[in-house]
Amino acid sequence: NNEKTDKMHNSHIVINNAGELVAVYRKLHLFDVETSEFRFQESKVISSGNNLVSPLTDTPLQGGLGLLICYDLRFPEASTILRKNGATYLTYPSAFAYATGLAHWESLLRARAIENQCYVFAATQIGYHNEKRRSFGHGMIVDPWGKILAECDKDDASVPQCITASISLDLLNDTRKRMPCFSHRRDEVYTLAPHCMIPADKSVCTKDSEFLTVENEKSPYFIFEKNPIPKSTTFLETPSSIAFTNISCVVTGHILVATRRCVSRLKDLTPEEIVDFFMAVCKCQRMLEEYYKTTSCTVTVQDGEFAGQTVRHVHCHVMPRKEGDFKHNDEIYIELNKHDHPKDGERRSFRSVEERTAEANEYRKILAKSKFF
Repeated sequence: NNEKTDKMHNSHIVINNAGELVAVYRKLHLFDVETSEFRFQESKVISSGNNLVSPLTDTPLQGGLGLLICYDLRFPEASTILRKNGATYLTYPSAFAYATGLAHWESLLRARAIENQCYVFAATQIGYHNEKRRSFGHGMIVDPWGKILAECDKDDASVPQCITASISLDLLNDTRKRMPCFSHRRDEVYTLAPHCMIPADKSVCTKDSEFLTVENEKSPYFIFEKNPIPKSTTFLETPSSIAFTNISCVVTGHILVATRRCVSRLKDLTPEEIVDFFMAVCKCQRMLEEYYKTTSCTVTVQDGEFAGQTVRHVHCHVMPRKEGDFKHNDEIYIELNKHDHPKDGERRSFRSVEERTAEANEYRKILAKSKFF
């Protein structure tokens, strides 16, 4: 139950072979519809979720397992975002209404499989819940080419039915290679990006440790790829970017600016995001130079694995520089590499949340009082 209401969440959960709850997705789209055959308002008893969950990779399956539910099937954006974030399989446990299932169930499942080049698994309820409500059933497994590999008898609700199918990653990879739709997407013209997505391993929440997203004003964390950054350590938020104090600094005042949207490379950003990101970087640079009474900063983006990037989420290091802080000026890049790739036996020095929060509070004061920033 949600703490603020007597409503429940419609949740898709994943349990491993040790009986442990490893992921929870709460249904985003609520079935409030009225057709010629029926009227249904799921929102009367259900609270919608607030985020997508990144595809689950720690499973016996090879590839990412994307979690969605029933009516989510009608919103292709959600499945496409999951595919862009590594989904190999899309799952839709459902209780699809009989009338809409008869008309659309198969078409929608095959469409999601074809457009995302993913396997689609759709377990579903069948039969009458009560006199007014009937579920369509007809559970299906669809391959990335849109072929139905297995399906339940949609007319027999007398006994539980189980279907199986062989999965071929060679088929999936060949489909994506021969028709590379996702490399043909015009991201400079349009884009799909999650405003609220959390890692699968952070989706299992308790009252003591709840990971939310930065888009929620009450969220205590910003998710930096898979790393929860306490929002108390952030000091600048723009529409597409967020700046926060560093847990391990190369020089005093070393901060990070990251994109709100988790993408790996600069080239994956939209033009609007690029402008916003570098404007935020420059604003932080000016603020740091005023605070530390210096006239120089090292500003660097490690864009890709061989450039030293270890966190696959676009970010920029901004490091205030003073005369003589390194014997040779470019040694800072060597230290930055050590910072990201410590050798055996070396230990990085980590700062406490309290220290980082206090620093962020100082930066906020400067940003608040200066019209130039």
